[in-house]
Amino acid sequence: MTEVFDLPWIQPAIIATISNTTILALVYLYLYLKEGDRSLFLFFISWSVYSLRFVAMLFFIYFDRTALLILNQALVVISSHLLLVAFNTWLNRTPSPLILNIASMICLLWIFGVGFFELPFTSYTIPIFFYV
Repeated sequence: MTEVFDLPWIQPAIIATISNTTILALVYLYLYLKEGDRSLFLFFISWSVYSLRFVAMLFFIYFDRTALLILNQALVVISSHLLLVAFNTWLNRTPSPLILNIASMICLLWIFGVGFFELPFTSYTIPIFFYV
């Protein structure tokens, strides 16, 4: 399998990041199974989704498909949303304030819209930068 990008360091870096975020997710799963706190389970789900983001990026290195870039950016928004919901749950606050849900939906619609019109990469990242 040949790489689309000629960056020999990127594949090991992404694999290391997948490993680290997966370990972090498994630690939260262990803590959830030990403590039974709902917020720990939400942290586990959030970090698991974040790990999937790097799997999509690993495939993007080899296949350079717009769909993989859209998936990568969508998983960033979803994992960030879940992380905030988990944090609010941990603080015993409202799990998902309306403004958070609206901002997440706007970012996801933006990502799919930019992917549909095949705009430059910065068009994907600017709203996500402000969201995260």
